Amino acid sequence: MLEKPYWILDILPKQVPKDSPGQYFAIEDFFLKEQLTEIKKKHMTVFNPDEELLGLIREISSSEGLFVWKG
Repeated sequence: MLEKPYWILDILPKQVPKDSPGQYFAIEDFFLKEQLTEIKKKHMTVFNPDEELLGLIREISSSEGLFVWKG
């Protein structure tokens, strides 16, 4: 299953580059200080969703201020 396509639900719209000079942690600190709910403090991974499920995940995520991007 880990070799299948997967999607990330996160507070950021895309993956932070490996050699990023630390902007992720500055953004994370900002959001944590704003007292986000527990679900927004972590990212989630969904493996192998069908198009209908992925559509629902996108709708729910966007309503909570999260982003969905392919891993």
